Amino acid sequence: MNSPLAALILTPIYLYNHGFSWGLLAFLIVTYTISNMVITCGYHRYFSHRTYSVHPVIEALYVFFGAGAFQGSILAWSTDHRRHHGKVDSDEDPYSRSKGFWYSHITWMFYKDTHPQAEAFPRDLTKSKFIMFQHNHYAL
Repeated sequence: MNSPLAALILTPIYLYNHGFSWGLLAFLIVTYTISNMVITCGYHRYFSHRTYSVHPVIEALYVFFGAGAFQGSILAWSTDHRRHHGKVDSDEDPYSRSKGFWYSHITWMFYKDTHPQAEAFPRDLTKSKFIMFQHNHYAL
């Protein structure tokens, strides 16, 4: 599940029980923006591709706020993304565009990977206590 879908399901329930609040709306906009920027900057560019380096405090913030995007743990997301680049548009690509636009952009998150993991989790990721804590305690 991703955060827009979670918001679509949970927002009407919350509003029915508690009513509208401008403060809540501001909070939702800020946390949505931060969480989704962390997917792009943190999960994708930093953890999957290692295109830059960050201070451990920033890494911890990536771990915390990335979880709020509901796209899985950093370890699972980055491993799948690295496999995607190695197996682009093949049967082993976790989100191949050959399976269609919606699958490759959204619905892949709803399916458990049916392909055996050809490689172990990347060592650079498993060394991080932040990443392993998040992975071991990620509920979705």
